[in-house]
Amino acid sequence: MKFEYDKEADAAHIYLEGSIGEGEADKTVELNEDIIVDFDKNGKLLGIEILSASKILSKRSLLNAQLFNVSKRKLALRLLEFERNIKIRKYTRKSLRF
Repeated sequence: MKFEYDKEADAAHIYLEGSIGEGEADKTVELNEDIIVDFDKNGKLLGIEILSASKILSKRSLLNAQLFNVSKRKLALRLLEFERNIKIRKYTRKSLRF
């Protein structure tokens, strides 16, 4: 399962077995104006798209989605930026080795 959030588009994507390839979704069903589900040709659920995600999902879920699919290096850089923003310096860049 893969959970992604695009902050600019305010859209969340939940893929049950990895990203959906071009032409892989055979049927798309709009449950309401903000929730769309995709199925393959056998009726198997492939993924769910949530529009206006910040209004539907918790901030914690959206943050987790943003952090979930980043590399260790990118995550470490984001943590360093966060520490700078709140003026806490527990680690130095030299202490983070990859």
